[in-house]
Parts: sequence; structure tokens; C-alpha cells
Amino acid sequence: MTMPTGVRFGALFSLLPGIALASAPSIPNTPVGNALRSWLDAFNSGESARIDSFDRAHAPWLTLPGMMRLRADTGGRGARL
Repeated sequence: MTMPTGVRFGALFSLLPGIALASAPSIPNTPVGNALRSWLDAFNSGESARIDSFDRAHAPWLTLPGMMRLRADTGGRGARL
């Protein structure tokens, strides 16, 4: 006895969120990966001094107000200037 197609797809789609969360990619241990990890740490901290320090060292074309606005727009908890 086979299951109807709708039931099979329903079972598959009910598993997808768990599979997606379990297989989140890791940041590689490379120069670019290390820079990304440093930026994420500074960005997620919400500390304006850390964000500004990273930006000055690695991306001088970025501005602190712009980064804090991006952080707020992407779900950050707001600026601490």
C-alpha cells in the first residue's frame, strides 16, 4: 500500500525546518572567513566602538551611522552611540 502523494510531501516539508537548522554552514578558517567572523562579532555586539574599530581597519568606506542603521534594519537592538 502506498501513501498518497500529498501525505508524502507533507511529511517531507514538516522535516525541512529541522534539517535546515541542523545543517547551518560554518564560517571557514580562512583569512576571509576570519574577517567575516570578526565583522559578525562586532556587528552583533551592538557596541559602536567595536563596529567603528572594525570598519576603520577593514572597510574605511563604511560609516558608523550607516552600520548602526543597517543593524537596526536587520533586527539589531539599536545603536549605542
